[in-house]
Amino acid sequence: MVLVSRFDLGNGGLLLQWKLGAMENFTYLIVDEAVGVASLIDPGWDSDFILAELDNLSCSLESVLLTHHHFDHVDALGGVLKSFPRARVYATAQEKSYYNLEYVNETLNDGDFIKVGSIKVQCVLTPGHTSGSCCYFVADKYLCTGDTLFVDSCGRCDLEGGSAYDMQSSLKKIVSSFSDDTVILPGHKYDDERDQDTLANQKRTNYYLRFNHEL
Repeated sequence: MVLVSRFDLGNGGLLLQWKLGAMENFTYLIVDEAVGVASLIDPGWDSDFILAELDNLSCSLESVLLTHHHFDHVDALGGVLKSFPRARVYATAQEKSYYNLEYVNETLNDGDFIKVGSIKVQCVLTPGHTSGSCCYFVADKYLCTGDTLFVDSCGRCDLEGGSAYDMQSSLKKIVSSFSDDTVILPGHKYDDERDQDTLANQKRTNYYLRFNHEL
């Protein structure tokens, strides 16, 4: 496990990117240091590491935001919740209803906002990898894309609830909805050199975005 990137959101806000586990997942932590609260995005693989980092930051975990339900994005959730049982677990209404996710106690619809202290996070519904996959747009700049969009690739669509048609629509939505300086933060490290990229660069180098952008 390793801290990959640390983004300064201003006014005491931080966004941390960690690489965890055998499948090289990225887990993200949004922190408002001014009030000592945090939110996790896709807690996978190593609850002990995550809890130690929260302790180092002297933060209380108030929420967990899931891009989708696959095990490698949620398998540290139980361990984290043992220490923070009051943290609210969010997923899209579509994801929860399709897969009957009992651990989700809050649902989100496309465009809904969550606050982490003073930091604004928007849910962006992007089905395709699963029925209710979503991205989280953090502080009007950083798009945590889960398994929808990777650096120079996109998520597979052949698992339960997946749809190539929905994925195509979701990739078009990302291209049309966000500015070129948006930072894409994927759910896995599937690129040898880059852990994140700008949307502008991805529109040039990612075949799946170029294909959808040109249609």
